Amino acid sequence: MIAALRKLSERIDAEWKGAGYGPGDLPAIASRVLADSRPDREYDLGALADWTLTAPEFPDACNPFGPLGPPAFTVWSNPHFFVNVYVYTTPEVVVHDHDFSGAFMNLSGVTIHCTYELGGAEAIDETVHVGALRLKNIEAISEGRVRTIEAGEGFIHQVWHISLPTVVLVVRTPPLTPSPRQFQYLRPSIATQVFRNDSLSVGYPKRFAYTRKMAECLRTSTDGVGYVKLLMRQEQPWDAVWHLMENWRYLRGTGALEDVIALGAKHQGEWFAAMEHAGMDYDVFASINWPGVVLARDRIVLALLLSFRAWRPIRKALEGLLPGVDAPAQVLETLGSLVDAGAIALDLRPELRPLLAGVLRDGVAVGDAKLDALLGQPLLRPLFHPL
Repeated sequence: MIAALRKLSERIDAEWKGAGYGPGDLPAIASRVLADSRPDREYDLGALADWTLTAPEFPDACNPFGPLGPPAFTVWSNPHFFVNVYVYTTPEVVVHDHDFSGAFMNLSGVTIHCTYELGGAEAIDETVHVGALRLKNIEAISEGRVRTIEAGEGFIHQVWHISLPTVVLVVRTPPLTPSPRQFQYLRPSIATQVFRNDSLSVGYPKRFAYTRKMAECLRTSTDGVGYVKLLMRQEQPWDAVWHLMENWRYLRGTGALEDVIALGAKHQGEWFAAMEHAGMDYDVFASINWPGVVLARDRIVLALLLSFRAWRPIRKALEGLLPGVDAPAQVLETLGSLVDAGAIALDLRPELRPLLAGVLRDGVAVGDAKLDALLGQPLLRPLFHPL
């Protein structure tokens, strides 16, 4: 397998060199070579393991996830591009764009691939943009399927890795020079710059690193909320967004969350009020015990619940991804089994499940106290919006 990837890499390098190493040419060249070579047919995790034990030296690496992300292996590189293998056991990579170009292919496993666009974009400063993030398309990518990576906000996407594991081969440039900034998108409307350190891994601005540690220190004292409020008043937009995100559960537990968001909107600008929804999405994802979500169909259901805002597109997408499925029954089965296993934190007592089934099949109007209790749970809210 490693020899095949080395041969593939050298072929890409030769063709791209012949085209003048223009960054805009790599996506098409890499996509064509990947589709022609089909490295997924020679994929072998055991061979990758053997390589880690026997290689006398390793290529210069590019690990964009840092030490806390999925296992990442640079199997070939030169000054112009890297060939990486990523092994995902958790499903989600955040909505993002890229400051590099290239292409990717699934060597093993299935991915739900969502593409987005940011309409009406406005720069708060160079590190934070706001607009209306809209889901454009959703598809399943299986072994051997190739997708190009274009730099900039023309290609905004999110990947939900369904299989355990899902193994992805990525051919990519270093950050482009002059580089477009890379952004992470917080639905429904906020984009924040992704900072990198010298090794191309995720990093933080130095000031944020210090204030972040200080906020963590003060969470057990009476000064914690006051310190976060000072951060909302005094720090730059990027810092304010991520201080709120990192202290979300702490602030909610102290009852200060709404006040802090309102304070942020007062001092940062009205755009900051959208953090109420962005932080809730982030919190719901973090509340899921993803290692406990093993079945592909369950991962698909959760991916759709976290990607769409309404039941009708969830149902349509689920029926497309799992042909022949009874979508209401599958959603109810997934949620019930994951609650019973302790993988998701929902109040879905047995007496509430027939009510949820009625909502999914008949669109029962909300008004009953028990139905209102279901609606009050963020993971379930899309199921109560028909369109």
